[in-house]
Amino acid sequence: MEQAYCNNNGKIWFFWNSDMACNILEAEDQHITCELKHVKCNANFHVTFIYAKCKEHLRRPLWDKLIQDEQHIKYFKFLHCWTESDTFMNTVEECWSRTVQGNPMWRLHQKMKRLATTPSAWSRKEFGDIFSIVEEYEEQVREAEEKIITNNSEDNRAKEFFLDRKIE
Repeated sequence: MEQAYCNNNGKIWFFWNSDMACNILEAEDQHITCELKHVKCNANFHVTFIYAKCKEHLRRPLWDKLIQDEQHIKYFKFLHCWTESDTFMNTVEECWSRTVQGNPMWRLHQKMKRLATTPSAWSRKEFGDIFSIVEEYEEQVREAEEKIITNNSEDNRAKEFFLDRKIE
């Protein structure tokens, strides 16, 4: 082993070879978190090694730290509108159930690849070109604001107010 790291109390030892680059992000009594990068394929990933204390009251700091870290990680924002549509789940199911020939890993890879593009096509069909819809709406707001500038009537203010409320 060419590289090694040990936490401060000597309970966790971590070894790696020259194919990996390791950056220790955090080292505590009960855990080590590091970022590993494979030199050849340039892929990064985070790993946490845990050595939990035997007594519950001594594990408490570990659990508190893990809960604190979990609350800060926001991988993506889930858009519920996809799952609320009746056609979305059917589209995903149809995409996934199409047959693929080959070994199991190849089939999984192909299905995941196909599933990555299917929601985009479904969204275009279901909601249309959302970018042009936004542009049209912005144009309506701009026209309403211009009308208020040229003719500040109750009717024009109400239309502009309605358009503003639609945004929220």
